[in-house]
Order: sequence, then C-alpha cells, then structure tokens
Amino acid sequence: MLSASPHENVSRRNEGQDRFVAWLRWTLQLTCILVLVNCLAPTAHAHGDLDLQIEELTKRIQRTPKDAMLYLRRGELRRQHAELELALSDFAQARKLDPKLADVDFAEGRTLLDGDRLAEARSAFDRFLAIQPDHPIALWYRAQCLVRLDQRVLADADFQRCLEVAPNPTPELVLARAANLEKSGDAAKALAVIEAGIERLGQISSLQLRAAELEVRLGKTADALARMDRLIAEAARKEALLFHKGQLLEEAGDPVAARASYLTAQTALEALSPTTRKTINNRALTEKIDRALKRLEAPPSIECNPTR
Repeated sequence: MLSASPHENVSRRNEGQDRFVAWLRWTLQLTCILVLVNCLAPTAHAHGDLDLQIEELTKRIQRTPKDAMLYLRRGELRRQHAELELALSDFAQARKLDPKLADVDFAEGRTLLDGDRLAEARSAFDRFLAIQPDHPIALWYRAQCLVRLDQRVLADADFQRCLEVAPNPTPELVLARAANLEKSGDAAKALAVIEAGIERLGQISSLQLRAAELEVRLGKTADALARMDRLIAEAARKEALLFHKGQLLEEAGDPVAARASYLTAQTALEALSPTTRKTINNRALTEKIDRALKRLEAPPSIECNPTR
C-alpha cells in the first residue's frame, strides 16, 4: 500500500471514523442510549471528569437502586473510563432490572469490542440488530467486529447496509468498506464502491486518491494518472498531490516520471512562504520528498576496464 500523504495519514483516517460515529449520533433519531450520552454532555462539560460523573451516578443509584437506566448510564461512563469489567457489571444489572432494555446489548457490544472480546461483542450486536436491524451505528460497530474476526463477507454486508440506511454517509464509511473489500482480494469491487461514493458524495479528495491507488493496482495506470492530473489542475495547493502522483508512478514502475513528479512537488513547496513551509505537514512532506528523491537517484556509472 502506498504510504499516506500528509493529509491522508492513518491517524486522520481513524479520526475520520470517529467523526462518522459522532455525526450519526446527532443527525439520526437514535435509541435511548445515544440520547443518554447527549444528556450527559452538560455534566461532562461542567465537571470534565469521568470520576466525578461516575460518583454522582453512584449516589443516584443508591437512592433509586431499581432504575435500570442509571446503571446503563454509569456503565457507559465506565466504558469511557476503560473500566470494562465494571461497565459490563452495570449493564448486567440494567438487564436484570429491565430485560426488555435493548440498549444494554448495544452498550455491551461496544464494551466487549473495546476489550477485544470479539465473539461476545458480535453476539451482543446480533441481539441488538435483531430488534433494530437498520441502526447505522450498530451496523458500523458490528462490521468493525467482523473485520477483526476476519469475516469479511459478513462485514461487507453490514458496511453496505450502513451505507444504505445512513441518509448522508461520510467518506470514511465508503473508505472502510472499500478497504475491507480490497483485503478480501476484490480490488475491482473496492474501486466500484469508491466510484459509487464519489457519485453520491461528490468529488471528495480522499475518495479520489483512494480510487487512483486502486486503479494502479488494477493495472489502470492511465486512468489513475488522468484522475490525478484533474485533481492537481483544480487544486490551489498542489504539492501534496504531486507527491502522491509520484508515489503512484513509482508503484506503476515508472521511476523517471515519478522522480519528475517529486521534483515538481519540491519546487511547489519551495515557492511557499517560509512560514508556510515550516508547518508540521509541510516539513513532513519535505522529508518524504527528499527520501523519495534519494531512493530514486540513479546509481553512478562504473566503467569496466577488463584486464588484458
């Protein structure tokens, strides 16, 4: 896989996935657990301390020990605090008090997934989705669980359904489904998913770059380069895209053209103001370009003078 550009690195992708989940929480009419999380937000803002919030809920539970929702809320806070066994204990008590509270299964699934107890997490999400089959967040988390269980066909079904039921899916969801398909060995279908995402969401750069990478891997280098040239022509800042084009050319087996693209990216960087060049992203990009150019340096010619 190509090394990520400064604007498309792994941590950004992970953050993007977190944004997808957060977005769903407030754009969709979700179950009570999500409403409860939102209800806790003022307390979190006031105290900024999970320990204090847990302590407050513990006092409320002592006053009203048969309120299942209080155990559910405290369990969610304990999950956020990485007290997974205590969280699971709270969820078990919530279920005991209210066996029909389906949100317990959702909360348990999240907690078990955090604890890498994947088979149990899947079972929890299965129970929840049996009742609410089109719950996009639960579909998203079960898909993540199935990916980690290497059950990629089932994961793709959940990713697909999540895309169908989410009214405005994020690029991260499209990228996650495509990544799962590629790792399953179906790069062609992964590219089709990206193309469908572009058609639905618009000309988003992260989707376009991923499509170009897949095109190179599928032997469609001309299509990938044409895509990159369009992106570069439309971009106000071209240096990162020129570097990415160089990576694609290098992977496609054209080191001469790759070096030319890296040099053009270097020139574009040098044209920036000194302050702009010193940003973290641009310093990182400069280092990547330097390494790429050094890697592609032609070896010195050696004259052979055979001894007569």
